[in-house]
Amino acid sequence: MKMANLFDVWQELRDSAPRASTGYRMRQYGTSGHTRCYAAISEPDGCPAFIIELGASEPRIRFSAFSTRAFTVDYQKADGISLGSVALILVLHDSAFAELFAILCTDVENAINLSPNANAVPREAAAVFERWRAFLQRRSALLTREEVRGLIGELVTLARLTSLIGPEAAVDAWKGPIGGVRDFENEIIHAESKTFSPSTGVSVYISDPLQLEAPSGHPLKLVCVALDQSPSGDTLMDYVLAVESLLQRHGNSLDLFRQRVAAAGFLPSMAAALPETFVAFEPRVFEVRDGFPRILPGSIPPGVRSVRFALELAVLGEFAIDTDSAIGCKPQPSHPVPLP
Repeated sequence: MKMANLFDVWQELRDSAPRASTGYRMRQYGTSGHTRCYAAISEPDGCPAFIIELGASEPRIRFSAFSTRAFTVDYQKADGISLGSVALILVLHDSAFAELFAILCTDVENAINLSPNANAVPREAAAVFERWRAFLQRRSALLTREEVRGLIGELVTLARLTSLIGPEAAVDAWKGPIGGVRDFENEIIHAESKTFSPSTGVSVYISDPLQLEAPSGHPLKLVCVALDQSPSGDTLMDYVLAVESLLQRHGNSLDLFRQRVAAAGFLPSMAAALPETFVAFEPRVFEVRDGFPRILPGSIPPGVRSVRFALELAVLGEFAIDTDSAIGCKPQPSHPVPLP
């Protein structure tokens, strides 16, 4: 399915004469070996919609729980679909999310096409909705270039941590995408990941002094990853796939990883919209301890709402620690993208 074509069909349906005061104007748009899909416009409000035929045995609550402020997901009888089937209906209610909604519909259709059989279609669709719900709880637009760079740095760090503390603990510790103050935190590791471009100065930006303040008695590591934008580099999708390859034998961790990536603002269906390629170099790791140059949270005067500062890596030599010992060894993913 081409996203631009889906927009065209929605517009053509809007321009056609209304069929009824309620219901959907719809046109078949995509057919796998297991089910039919339709582009649609809801009546009378004219909202874009996408409809998938499913068997009537699926519990409605399985899908209605995925509705968000941007779109609803429902499972009900509908005119125009095959006899004996029930419609899984996605409806967009906030036009600000129109582009993302089209990507979502494309994502659902792709998942349906890849389903091994008709019984797997509801499960695959639900998995897509779960990832999108995680995305939309925190995002309303595609990642910026700086956000892409930051996410790549976290993926590089995460990949190494899988060799240090194990895949399950590493993915569980990745708290940045779900609102953690520091990127990685559990009873084993406390670490903050930052990226920098060697061509623009060897410094990193600390957006909150708490990022360099671990709980009392716990060591904190600052992981700095140099990234160069280069035609010979790899995309964000490549880095995601490289980490996924490290988790293939850990199904629960792989599912959680995909949820965290979605919460961080990226879904595989967005790969074409984020084609920039980056080369990542071996991380440099520093131990944040007494004497480390930083702004302490307790020193911020009352009334100061936010503090952001730049930290020059050139002055951190005495705090440098061995990368492999601190965050794990360079992994060897089965995916061809190298991870430093």
